[in-house]
Amino acid sequence: MDWKHSAAPQDTDIEKVKNLALRLAAAEAHLAAESNLAKRKVVAVFIAWRGGVYRVGTIAG
Repeated sequence: MDWKHSAAPQDTDIEKVKNLALRLAAAEAHLAAESNLAKRKVVAVFIAWRGGVYRVGTIAG
């Protein structure tokens, strides 16, 4: 299995992380309201790098 994510804005993994953060924030808001506590902020961090591989040729030995 190859890693084929490039951290582009339309990358499906980025969308999954965003959706997870939204669901966690909604759950936090619900639990805070039920418990009469202040709602905490939910922060998501997506660490990525340019995933493309560029081949520039071989070194003759």
